[in-house]
Amino acid sequence: MIIGKGLYLKKYQIYSPKLPLSFDGFRFIFISDLHGKVYGKENASLIKLIDKVNPDCILIGGDMVVGGESRKYNEGYTPISGKSVYTSIDLLSKLSKKYAIIHALGNHEEKLHHKLWEVYKEALTKLNVKLLDNDVYRLTRENEESIDIYGLSLGREFYPKFKRQKLPLENMIDTLGIKNENYSILMAHSPLYFETYKGWGADLTLSGHLHGGIMRLPLLGGVIGPDFFIFPKYSGGLYKEGGKNMIVSCGAGMHTINLRIFNPPELTLVELKFGEKINGN
Repeated sequence: MIIGKGLYLKKYQIYSPKLPLSFDGFRFIFISDLHGKVYGKENASLIKLIDKVNPDCILIGGDMVVGGESRKYNEGYTPISGKSVYTSIDLLSKLSKKYAIIHALGNHEEKLHHKLWEVYKEALTKLNVKLLDNDVYRLTRENEESIDIYGLSLGREFYPKFKRQKLPLENMIDTLGIKNENYSILMAHSPLYFETYKGWGADLTLSGHLHGGIMRLPLLGGVIGPDFFIFPKYSGGLYKEGGKNMIVSCGAGMHTINLRIFNPPELTLVELKFGEKINGN
């Protein structure tokens, strides 16, 4: 499905026998890497697409904003305008009137000027957007069955350029605790640490960050990541390893390198299904 200015809706069904039966058919929109981009007047086209599928909730995987919106003065860094911050607030104010929203952090939220971050955080609180900064939200049905949604804030040291970084499993356990037996969705902005996410026990990981690899090629996938390594392993799509799933969004916006080749911006619709899918997932 395509809407104005080339925004796609990409759909996935994720099967698991661990999923509580009351969550069979649970549908959510996943938004990542919007970076303040606007689709239609005041994001009317983006909102229309979400309304068309009428999800149960919206999950946000980070980088709704551009973290570098500041200017250096003698006394330090002072916000210029925070345009992407206010654009994001306006969008979330419209969406939060219709949908429950759960918001994790990306590297751009983590590097926002502290004054802009306070503006953004206060606005999310007023809009009743659930902000997960190394935290968990338990989504419970009337019959008391539940799933857990985690938001992992990696820290800026885990977004290096020109080098690889490892995320020790102990870091995740120290940050989020030992995972219980509940079906879990982990929002972790960078997909590069899928091995650790799996080891921790995340049933479904939602990531973004790589913007689809800027340009996508048949069979090879994304060409380059923001760390400037070519052909990243997890550039976009569904990955299944060791019985665990990861969906990597190609992102809905751009920043710095305003270029997407064979790589349209996307929103993601995920439907959870109870059981095992015949012929694989």
